Amino acid sequence: MVHDAHKKWLLDDSIDLQTHFLVSANSRVDNLKATYLKNVGSEISEEELEKLYDLIVTGNSICKNYQDFYHKPLPDNMHLLSPEQEIIVEIPNTEYSHNHYNTSADYYYHHLKVEHNSTLDFIGENHKHKHYLKGRLDALIADKDSNIYILEHKTYATKPRIQDLNSNFQFLAYTWMAKQLDIGNVVGIAYDGMQKKVTGNLKDLFYREILYRNSFELQEFEEFLTADSIEMALQTNFSKNVPFNNCWDCDYKLLCDTQSKGEDSDYIRDTFYKLRDRSRE
Repeated sequence: MVHDAHKKWLLDDSIDLQTHFLVSANSRVDNLKATYLKNVGSEISEEELEKLYDLIVTGNSICKNYQDFYHKPLPDNMHLLSPEQEIIVEIPNTEYSHNHYNTSADYYYHHLKVEHNSTLDFIGENHKHKHYLKGRLDALIADKDSNIYILEHKTYATKPRIQDLNSNFQFLAYTWMAKQLDIGNVVGIAYDGMQKKVTGNLKDLFYREILYRNSFELQEFEEFLTADSIEMALQTNFSKNVPFNNCWDCDYKLLCDTQSKGEDSDYIRDTFYKLRDRSRE
């Protein structure tokens, strides 16, 4: 809801941010009530709506405090080039003919999650396969010298460290993607952070930072992206990479564990997973 309010405020700052948020919040409540009634057959109780109402109270305060502190969507030296949009960028050196692929697999479409808003797609046309990276940018903005930045609105519980922002994989991917569009001098990420707190000193609740990635980092990202996409396309073996949290929140943990234990992974895949219907996209 906060994200949606910022998107609308960028396009129309004649209406204050808080109003944009409340419109979005009311729509979220109405949609939840309608979905609940359709699926359950009865109206949702106020008790069940409490968590959503708590989020709305917090989000409303964030938006009010943001406008009280910044007064307008962008700094004085920045202007909007393009609002939120999905972009698709071809990955270099990744076109292969049909016979390079494992035809026993679902070779036409493969899907890799890069970050919660980014995906890696392999699209086959006329027995040729091209590889693309797809992502959704909050906005593209520019300064008075026509330098271009990818605007990223983020909320956080604890203020992020600058070293963590500078090593953020999603920001690296977005910077590389924007540079491939040939739209001008893409400099980096305009990070716009908001702490999820209702009260406090306003200057401590918000954090704006310009994040740069150098040419070596971008080139390394491109090389790894190319190598990973080829590996997926050729259906080669993947090395297992278990993160520090032991994959507790991974949607594919059951399937991965079954394969590791040498159990019936075909049954798990066929029973608990289904192929995404890309024809509706």
